[in-house]
Amino acid sequence: MQVQYIVTEEELKRAEVITQVVNGCMSLRQAQEILGLSYRQLLRIKKRFIQEGFEGLLRKKPPVPQALKITQSLHEQIINLRKSLYWDFNILHFKDKLKECHGINLSYESIRRVLLK
Repeated sequence: MQVQYIVTEEELKRAEVITQVVNGCMSLRQAQEILGLSYRQLLRIKKRFIQEGFEGLLRKKPPVPQALKITQSLHEQIINLRKSLYWDFNILHFKDKLKECHGINLSYESIRRVLLK
């Protein structure tokens, strides 16, 4: 399976500068000024470029979603509960009922954001 990437101009510039650093045409200090990164960050980028090539410079999505991310099904469940059973509750009371009766333990702000959408 062939992987396709969307590459930004910034990433192309970074690859060009790091390639010059690896080839010895440019120092890390010069690359630091051009890219606006710290010396230590450039060391990490250079190491990753040497190990992984161009793909090492690209941003990668985390392999799993954030632990606290509200899934679409949970989002729909909250909305349905609000519409059917708890339509006249304020957010704080609704939050307490979600935890107590349905085992949904989210922060006040998370529930508020779901209801605003």
